[in-house]
Amino acid sequence: MTLDEQNAVPQQQTWEHFSHAADIGVRGFGNSPAGAFEQAARALTAVVADLDSVQARHVVEIRCENPDPELLLVDWLNALIYEMAVRHMLFSRFDVRIDSQCLEARARGENLDLSCAWRIASLYHEACIFPIL
Repeated sequence: MTLDEQNAVPQQQTWEHFSHAADIGVRGFGNSPAGAFEQAARALTAVVADLDSVQARHVVEIRCENPDPELLLVDWLNALIYEMAVRHMLFSRFDVRIDSQCLEARARGENLDLSCAWRIASLYHEACIFPIL
């Protein structure tokens, strides 16, 4: 049984930002851990851009592995940040699959002029994953 099947909880797929001592926090809510990870990624992009203005023109494949679900989330967000930085891209659509401790995803987005100075990093502080009843 995958992590998705074990922790599936029917609910709305959405995301939000919250105040955080370091800067801003992101939360993803989904029908499964994979759905919540997709929404957390959308929240990450929304920190720096309007999601509706980012076209899903190019696909980047991302793979992360970690036995700890919270650390897997941090690894996922850091992998996205890395791809944003090296490819000069922003992403607006995400297809995530989580099988046990392995995450495989496709991030869709477009190349943008990211010459403006911005720095973003994902930290473990307050990272948690749990089903909402």
